[in-house]
Amino acid sequence: MEKKEKKVKEIPLNLHQKINKIMADVPYIQKTYLQGANYSSVKHDDVTKKLRPALVKYGVVMTTDVLEYTSEIKTIRTQKGNNTYEKLHFVIFATIKVAFIDMDNPRDRFEVTSIGQGIDAQDKAIGKAISYGVKYALLKTFAFETGDDPENDNIDYDQDVQEKKTTINEDFTKSELENIKVSDISLSELRTLIQETQGSLAKYERMLLKSENIKSITDLTEARARRIIHILQNRKQSQKEEKNNG
Repeated sequence: MEKKEKKVKEIPLNLHQKINKIMADVPYIQKTYLQGANYSSVKHDDVTKKLRPALVKYGVVMTTDVLEYTSEIKTIRTQKGNNTYEKLHFVIFATIKVAFIDMDNPRDRFEVTSIGQGIDAQDKAIGKAISYGVKYALLKTFAFETGDDPENDNIDYDQDVQEKKTTINEDFTKSELENIKVSDISLSELRTLIQETQGSLAKYERMLLKSENIKSITDLTEARARRIIHILQNRKQSQKEEKNNG
């Protein structure tokens, strides 16, 4: 009489194990060369196109929520030939929450928070901000490796950006920094630090506008922005030390 083989009961994967499987299936996302620009980049659709089949395969559901956002209207100048044109653009900074849920066990879930910025002359600024925030939440959650297009121009743009960041102190004296508007680089760093140390971007910005007696955070001077950045950097370090000691 033949013995029946015992069936080994499969233990279902938990959410983190499923995420690990997805990371193994999708280790790399190719950058897309942007037409009209001299660099390549990973777009939101590049990430979702690669990731969606694996999410479906392992039964991981993803949801997106906008926790808060701030909006500004900014005049952007463009040069065409000898003519200069000015056009109003909407600028949106949004705090995005992306949740990952195990469809087989909906209680098994975790969330990540990200920040996105969108600029548009019509009604697409909020959509761009959400897409930007979701894209980076996914890139960091799944630790995706990204690479340049094989036909890139071999320019080290990271180095180029770093040079621009480090030369700003050489271009302006301290007194001059008191009289120029905050740079995009400092503004981005400031908003990131606010999110990391204060939690609520919108609430801290409202407090900042009141204390500085300005209408928009972009009205800060470069010098004042750097002083606030220094304070928040120290606060971030203190919070890190408290967490480690706790």
